[in-house]
Amino acid sequence: MTDDQLFYIVCYFSVIFFQISSLFPNEAVAVRIHHTVFIPTIETQCSEEQKSMWLKKAHNYEIIGTYAQTEIGHGSSILLTLTAK
Repeated sequence: MTDDQLFYIVCYFSVIFFQISSLFPNEAVAVRIHHTVFIPTIETQCSEEQKSMWLKKAHNYEIIGTYAQTEIGHGSSILLTLTAK
């Protein structure tokens, strides 16, 4: 696949994404994370070998990435959050 073809595919999926986001806002968040967190992470933190393995698949939606963050002893409940003493 050439860079031009990939560009057109990305543009096509961007249009689809905006249409989906108006119909299914929860799913749109997942796709937005895929584009704004997952793909840029591959582009900036992977080796060339890893990029060649994963980047095309991510752009073609063969894989969809997301984001999770955890801290030992902490959670999303503000009442149960632990703080250093």
